[in-house]
Amino acid sequence: MDLHTIADAAAIVTAISVAVSAWGYIHQRRIMRSRRLRMEEILKGKSQPNDDSLTLHQLAMELTATEAQVIKAASRSKKVEGWAGHVDQQYRLRYIRR
Repeated sequence: MDLHTIADAAAIVTAISVAVSAWGYIHQRRIMRSRRLRMEEILKGKSQPNDDSLTLHQLAMELTATEAQVIKAASRSKKVEGWAGHVDQQYRLRYIRR
């Protein structure tokens, strides 16, 4: 084997790894966006007085995600805000109506 063959093989492996990394990044961004949009839709439907929010755990169950993933999705949304909740003092998220 000469050095040109090894260099060509390395270039192919590099190109493949770049393509896989790009696909993984795009896939992760699409998942985050879909979670954020689903969370906004779920919270938008909660419009009753004194019943306009969901706990972090409830949203995680609705979205089939971890609580950390819900927090990350909520932090990227301009339409969702967190607050301490009522008497139970659980962390809750609600939709900001403008």
